[in-house]
Amino acid sequence: MLAELHLVGAKVFCTSRINTAKVREELGNPAVMEIVANSEDVINYLETRLGEEWIYDDENKQKIVNCLVKKAMGKYFLNSLQ
Repeated sequence: MLAELHLVGAKVFCTSRINTAKVREELGNPAVMEIVANSEDVINYLETRLGEEWIYDDENKQKIVNCLVKKAMGKYFLNSLQ
């Protein structure tokens, strides 16, 4: 999807920073779209990475995924309340 945007001349800047006021100011107040991953997105990403890049048995992969998803979604939840 991002590659397609590049082909039509769109410029995309992504950041995970919560406070991006300085970035917006420096870029001339660009259009901003918030994209938030849900737990399924995080699970798909982690399972893909664990399957391609790291060698773990299925039981340990599931433990790793469960732990990281719980921590990631907890962090997002806490940040969204602030």
